[in-house]
Amino acid sequence: MNDIRNRVRSNVPAVVLTLLGIIQALALEQLWTHVLHSDVLYALNWQTLTTWTQIFTTLIAIILVWLVYAVNVTRFRWLPTVYEFILPFWVGFIQLLVIQALATSNWILVYSHGYTFWHHDLDCANHTPESATRWG
Repeated sequence: MNDIRNRVRSNVPAVVLTLLGIIQALALEQLWTHVLHSDVLYALNWQTLTTWTQIFTTLIAIILVWLVYAVNVTRFRWLPTVYEFILPFWVGFIQLLVIQALATSNWILVYSHGYTFWHHDLDCANHTPESATRWG
């Protein structure tokens, strides 16, 4: 039984990072589709500048989320729960909501609330009593 636990601990980081990578690819594709099909982005006015800033900020956030995940899954070794496999879908859902809210006045609300919840979930996962045993 101990051998199975060790194998699971060593393979879970790759599985979680692969799952998140697939979801991130979907979010990046949605962002690219928004850039290609939005007529507002090709006029010369303040809304264009604001929308391009939102797109750039969303792109940076997607990259940073993957980077934080990559750093955490390479630092920790743990026995997974269902939560570890649900959290990447939650992150993807938040990112898709942010992309759908681009060029609207609700963008900053969706962006700040979504990433605050994601950060809170990640922070709670790192401060659990069993986190001391997660170090490999």
